[in-house]
Amino acid sequence: MSETVYHLIRCIGSQDDLWALLMQIGKYDHDPLFDFNRIIPEPADHGGSTADWRITNWGSAYNAAESKVYWSRLEETNASLDLCIQYALCQKEQPTPVLNKLQEKYPHIKFIFGYQANSQRAY
Repeated sequence: MSETVYHLIRCIGSQDDLWALLMQIGKYDHDPLFDFNRIIPEPADHGGSTADWRITNWGSAYNAAESKVYWSRLEETNASLDLCIQYALCQKEQPTPVLNKLQEKYPHIKFIFGYQANSQRAY
């Protein structure tokens, strides 16, 4: 049985680094803004079930379902970006590989992770 999880990811860094992150993680012209497939691309033919590949490589059988972005300026040179991401959680999965990849690709951005389950919305 799946439940809905809301992740809040606070990203702190330069405006240029945060803008580069936004361009990497999703698109503005369609939902969802946050797309696991843009961080760790799913191959067209991975030789197994889609759910198994996603759980192994994304930490979740499903992609992000809904997301919101909030900008807030902290100081002259740094900014804060809050990403609120909703996805379906199955069997206590977490999108740890996706979050780890973000930290690896953007070492100049400080990431602070939190989450809430079920009806408790992080935004």
